[in-house]
Amino acid sequence: MNESLTIQQIFRVLLKKWWIILISVIVCGSVAFAYSTYVVAPQYTSIGTLIVNNKQSKETTAININDINASQKLVNTYAIILKSNAFVNRVKEKINLDYTVSQIQSMVTYSSVNNTEVLAVSVVSENPEHSAVIAETVLDLATEEIGKYAEVGSVKILDHANLPVSPSSPNIPLNTLIGILLGAILSVLMIFVTEMMDTRIKSADDLGDRYSLPVLGVIPSAEHKEENKNDKTVS
Repeated sequence: MNESLTIQQIFRVLLKKWWIILISVIVCGSVAFAYSTYVVAPQYTSIGTLIVNNKQSKETTAININDINASQKLVNTYAIILKSNAFVNRVKEKINLDYTVSQIQSMVTYSSVNNTEVLAVSVVSENPEHSAVIAETVLDLATEEIGKYAEVGSVKILDHANLPVSPSSPNIPLNTLIGILLGAILSVLMIFVTEMMDTRIKSADDLGDRYSLPVLGVIPSAEHKEENKNDKTVS
């Protein structure tokens, strides 16, 4: 087994086996493209936002940093409330769609927008209309639901749920690019492993490089002898 390969040898090996890399890149890229296009179901994401207010009195208009910090902490608490089975069951009954409570829970995601007091509601579904309906229903019912459990603070709808017009996943160009890169990496690794495992002596240079011994003479191959014979005949 070869102990090491120089930069020149690496480039020489890759250039000699360029067709393997090309085939691997085409095959892996095509498989990734076909899988993303024809196998993976497109997903649509509808997003709406709620703003959390920690002011205890509606008459107080001034907002201080403590109110903002408290509102940011309430975002996580309210998200837990909206994930509860009781709330999701209310959403299920109102939308009147063929989804179970666990399915709706897996479709809905709550997150704080840039660590602010804004709570984003994202719904992912294979049906864009269903995504928008579920997201808007969550926004509508959130104010009343949170009011039942939270003694202070409130939530209001900041942005209503949008109707997605294009799928949010899969990302076909990205997946295809990943497939191409994966094909290139796998083919290069395969070439290197094959080259490192190949212990045959293919030329006088290989013999000198491997054993650091001078080459005193080279026995010509049969093809080389035939070429020399033809040259003499022509001359």
